[in-house]
Amino acid sequence: MTFGDDQPPSLRADPRPATLQRASHFQILILTFVTWDVIKLHISDDGGSRTVEVTAGTTSIDTVFEPVASNRLYTFVARGCAKAIDGSTTYCSPDSAPLRVRSAANSTSLRGFLVASGIDIHIDQHLAPVLAGYGQHGGLRRIMGLT
Repeated sequence: MTFGDDQPPSLRADPRPATLQRASHFQILILTFVTWDVIKLHISDDGGSRTVEVTAGTTSIDTVFEPVASNRLYTFVARGCAKAIDGSTTYCSPDSAPLRVRSAANSTSLRGFLVASGIDIHIDQHLAPVLAGYGQHGGLRRIMGLT
């Protein structure tokens, strides 16, 4: 053991609403005392749970978790791990304290959604060209992250 490898990571998760540029997501900051090879990030909500491995290599890791459901409570737990020659990651720090964060409530207002997406709603423009290229996503409610 070295100094700091017995300390759990610290987490911060900032919720971001859906926009035309990106689905609802969390901007996540993970801080550790030592440089781990990977961070195992366990995410759960009432729809299930999953664990993702984030490449680390530094004591400050910025990552994005997406997509997330609108206005739902998520729990995040992180652990730093060293990667062995065979690729295994069994030598790890303790788990972080659970971080519970509610995802952003996506706008139900088309006007609010467009403003959040950086669209100037004060100029005379048609909606079709603004949404061009987003039709494959299954309708306006899906684009706005409401389904």
